[in-house]
Amino acid sequence: MGLGVVVASAAPWALGTIALSGGGAGDEDPEEGRESRGHDATESGGDESNLRLSSALRVERPLYADALSRAAACHSARDARPVPRRRSPPAGGRDPRSHRSGRCPRADLSSRVARWRLVRETCSMTRRAVSSEQAPAALGPYSQAIVANGLVFCSGMAGIDPTGAIPEGIEAQTEQALTNLARVLEAAGASMDDVVKTTIFYADVEDFARLNEVYARHMPDPPPARSAPAHVRLPRGLLVSIEAIAVLPT
Repeated sequence: MGLGVVVASAAPWALGTIALSGGGAGDEDPEEGRESRGHDATESGGDESNLRLSSALRVERPLYADALSRAAACHSARDARPVPRRRSPPAGGRDPRSHRSGRCPRADLSSRVARWRLVRETCSMTRRAVSSEQAPAALGPYSQAIVANGLVFCSGMAGIDPTGAIPEGIEAQTEQALTNLARVLEAAGASMDDVVKTTIFYADVEDFARLNEVYARHMPDPPPARSAPAHVRLPRGLLVSIEAIAVLPT
């Protein structure tokens, strides 16, 4: 007695079904087999009918061949795809992208050194001290003014005349301080018109209005930037001291 089994192909390219049977040869005539099985069953006296023993292999050949053809075409297209190649460096030197290796080309290093030297020579600071006999002499380790990189940095000028005399009152001392400042700027090659920043140190905030009136007569238009801290204790009982920064005219 045979048992027939039906199996579906697991391969994605094998389309179709395969019918397998556990019987013998499949060349019998169906009618003869039916008669033979009926005769055997009658002779054995059993109530159970025998199944037809057959073996057949059915493969849908057109679909199977088409699947194989498509798989082969896919592999051929993948093999024919061009393989990317690395870009060769230029003939005149190394690849500009060689910085990825962590080393700089010699030519690039030389140009960087040249640029660094140019910047150093251009930006190197030169200092020149300025002194004027028409302003009070420096009484300590400082200069009346310093010229550096096109700028004039003036020390604080107090309301003292060149002889060392101190005028009375905030207006007189402010006038003398601004006169001293103008003399130092002139010695440096600049003038009050070139001043860009001033700082006024004065002893009494109540003197600000009178100080400011004198100050305005000496400043250009537009006036420079300014700071004016009050209640500053100055030496020798002075009432005001003014410092400035100016730009040398070109």
